[in-house]
Amino acid sequence: MECVVIKSRLLASAAYYPQSRKLCVWFHNGRSAVHDNVEEGIFRNLTNADSPGLYYSYYIAGRSLPSKPKVPLSRRIAVASVISLGMIFASGVSEAGRTDKAAVVASSDVH
Repeated sequence: MECVVIKSRLLASAAYYPQSRKLCVWFHNGRSAVHDNVEEGIFRNLTNADSPGLYYSYYIAGRSLPSKPKVPLSRRIAVASVISLGMIFASGVSEAGRTDKAAVVASSDVH
């Protein structure tokens, strides 16, 4: 394990565990974070960066954000159907399946 003090407004210190590839960071506000599967080069870049806080935010914290929750396909289809129906009704489709303009043209052709 290697622990270093970091000169940064965001980060206070960081520790890297090469066997488990874990990076632990401590912030000046008292919080801490643990990141898994971090290459040693990332730790070295963090400790040598001109702006360690920016490097951490962009290259480490940014890649560790949780992914979007999985939405079941049936739910996605249901939502898409509701949106499609809303768009159809908003565009002025009549019950006969023609737009209001088409219905007006068809009725004027009859006279």
